[in-house]
Amino acid sequence: PYLGQTRWIDPRSCYHRFDRYALGYEKKKEQKKHKVLRFVNDYDPRVKHRVCEFEIYSLDSNSWKVVDVDPDPDHDWTTSFVLRGFSLKGNTYWYARDKLASSRIDVADFLICFDF
Repeated sequence: PYLGQTRWIDPRSCYHRFDRYALGYEKKKEQKKHKVLRFVNDYDPRVKHRVCEFEIYSLDSNSWKVVDVDPDPDHDWTTSFVLRGFSLKGNTYWYARDKLASSRIDVADFLICFDF
């Protein structure tokens, strides 16, 4: 990915307007296996409930894999489009905040880490 190469990645399914993407890699001794993370965590008016989905695209196998995880199912959290995520040593991080408390200034943001 850092050699300026391009690749068209077909979607696994219909995507949402609030999808987020991040690059990362799986750490193996032999080589780094580069991956693309797609996630959405938003209310979808078409299905009238929260949609929280995670998928990983492997550049080695050219395929998507659904990741069945919800970081905190008891809280409805959100990430801000203003505060972009970042990658460090293969992991991806986002600042997040509880949706119910998003208008309060005394509620601390928290960090979500995704380890490929």
